[in-house]
Amino acid sequence: LNGFLREQNAQQIAAVVFRALAYAEANAPTAARGGFIGVGAALDALQVVGKVLAEAKRHALIVDAYMDSRVFTDFAPTAAQGVSVRLLTDSFYTKPDALIAGMTRWRQQFGAARPIEVRLSAPRALHDRLIVADGALVWSLTQSLKDFASRSPALVQRVDPDLAKMKFEFCEQVWTVSTPLTGP
Repeated sequence: LNGFLREQNAQQIAAVVFRALAYAEANAPTAARGGFIGVGAALDALQVVGKVLAEAKRHALIVDAYMDSRVFTDFAPTAAQGVSVRLLTDSFYTKPDALIAGMTRWRQQFGAARPIEVRLSAPRALHDRLIVADGALVWSLTQSLKDFASRSPALVQRVDPDLAKMKFEFCEQVWTVSTPLTGP
């Protein structure tokens, strides 16, 4: 890798690795599939998260300690109409004002057709970034949605059913004691 062609060789190696990951994912069992998103692949990120949220038929829960308004513009709209979306974020890392504006606009535009609720956990109560569909299917995200795959590759991966149950139960406990975000 040293020498004049270092950058070109590194790009070729990265391309081989990305093709291998894409091949492995395409041939993986449906239950094991997730999504690998390369650096700067904003459209791929939207598609992968959209596929995950499409699994929700009644309820979707997005847990992200560093949530920002992009959740309202980029990700929550990929959930089907009629699916109740809940957003859980950490009060230490998230600026509520940015979320209030997005939540207010969302509710004005969609009303009861696309219900959404936002809650702030106790400071530093959250670490995992998760998407939960209908309380049963859980995906783990390697990065916060606000910076998803912008500086380094990201991964969305389906969580094993036993671990998924524990993660969902924990999130529900945090949700129950979290503060609802209310708009003007």
